[in-house]
Amino acid sequence: MYGSMDDILSRNILILGPRKKHLWEPSTSILLEKLSVVAKEIIIAGSHIGYLVLKAAKVTGGTVHAFEPIPELFKHSQDNFHLNSELEKKIVLNAFALGETEGEIELYSEGIRSSAIPYSGGHTQHQNIVTVPMTTLDGYTNRKVIEKVDLILLDIEGFELLVLRGAERVLQGKPDLIIEVSPRVLSHSTITPQMVEDFLSSKDYAQYFIDDYAKEFSIIPVDIDSKKIFLKRDYVNVYATKSLNNFI
Repeated sequence: MYGSMDDILSRNILILGPRKKHLWEPSTSILLEKLSVVAKEIIIAGSHIGYLVLKAAKVTGGTVHAFEPIPELFKHSQDNFHLNSELEKKIVLNAFALGETEGEIELYSEGIRSSAIPYSGGHTQHQNIVTVPMTTLDGYTNRKVIEKVDLILLDIEGFELLVLRGAERVLQGKPDLIIEVSPRVLSHSTITPQMVEDFLSSKDYAQYFIDDYAKEFSIIPVDIDSKKIFLKRDYVNVYATKSLNNFI
């Protein structure tokens, strides 16, 4: 894989890649692989450098639809997919954002970090604003004539809830969801972690925190006690499902 030395994931791949299979968000990576084995239509946003997209493509018999609107990261993903030509056949890479409406959106960028929410990224203020095209999941799947999406992974710096709001038809198909929830990023917006939980509950999804700090694969039901632990972190991935999987 190609990477950038100012990117923590790229550094992990360089240092740990030869000897560690799940070197980034291990429980999330394991869960993504388990779900991708049986999924036919997979959505992953954002692609970043393509690491999780390639993991899903490696095990699925279907198609992975990846979204990365930042030009530099789109190029990183594209180059990495070219390096893995057999997996590239299963990937559709899109250079636009997902959201609640069709149109355009301004993304604030700082190096290879980007967000629709103008937070500091934990460092200095974002220096650049990039205007990119945006679509909804319902609009995209209609144009691609995708009748049913099986799995959606959203890691888009606080914009996850808006993407879900733009996926009313898609969510009727009961896809499994892996969603990043970042209390730190959301604190710079009008969205709260509770709003994400309430939205998923309104769609009758069971919700679990994915513990990427655990030594072994671990997912914990979202409840009053677990929220006290996981929502103190900068971010946590949430698994939402309507299926009774044998690994829960």
